[in-house]
Amino acid sequence: MNEVIPYTHLTVSQVIHTKRCKFYGIIVTPDGTNAGYVDIYDGENAVEPLFMRVRCLATETIPVILPAPALLQRGLYISLACTGVLVTVFSEAVE
Repeated sequence: MNEVIPYTHLTVSQVIHTKRCKFYGIIVTPDGTNAGYVDIYDGENAVEPLFMRVRCLATETIPVILPAPALLQRGLYISLACTGVLVTVFSEAVE
């Protein structure tokens, strides 16, 4: 059976979930001119606990797919600390 994991495309910092969720992974695609990083928080803003930081070069796409989904307790907030980046987040709400 093939399951489709829900995903969201981002170009700015954004709340993805406001409650518990499963985080499967992230793909960071730079625009070719800007290096930087993307922070993933367990919560609704950048004050919540930092779960992961993904650094990227200006010309290298970085995929980070977890071997098993992480259960984030407070929600999911993605903070982009660079410009010109496309981020694809794989996650789903937990009921």
